[in-house]
Amino acid sequence: MRFLIPSLIFALSLSFSLSSCDTEGCTDPKAGNYDAKADSDDGNCRYDADPFRGKWDWYDSIQAGPGQNTFIYNDLRLMDIRVFENDRSRVQLFWKNSDGTLSDTIFATAQPYTLSIPEQPFEDSLVIQGNFILNPLDTLIETEYRLTRATGIVRYRGAALFRD
Repeated sequence: MRFLIPSLIFALSLSFSLSSCDTEGCTDPKAGNYDAKADSDDGNCRYDADPFRGKWDWYDSIQAGPGQNTFIYNDLRLMDIRVFENDRSRVQLFWKNSDGTLSDTIFATAQPYTLSIPEQPFEDSLVIQGNFILNPLDTLIETEYRLTRATGIVRYRGAALFRD
């Protein structure tokens, strides 16, 4: 009996302390590193769109056709990528042309190292669709997209370097 009461107190305190331990981790289901077992957020949630956020110096070129050489280079443009704060898997992007005009806003969804641009209206009577792929080692985005118009499809490839 002499050991029973201290043993019970120890067992109860141990079970209470174990059951009250929080599992820390990312508790946002929209984050790339969401942890369903986490009880408290440790502030380290990562979002697939975050590496794309910012301003990029961007150039691209029109492709003559599949497997053929490119033949027209566009002027350097400033691309601005903004992440939706309420859903950080979605982004919007637009660019400033060399003549100072701004493009229409394009909406995209982020996956690890990729912005996927679903088919959507763009500029006057065009449709845009494509992917922007981030090389995390170089802070370089490789762009590939197509513009469809009544007369056909024009394919573009290019690259963007992080500016700020």
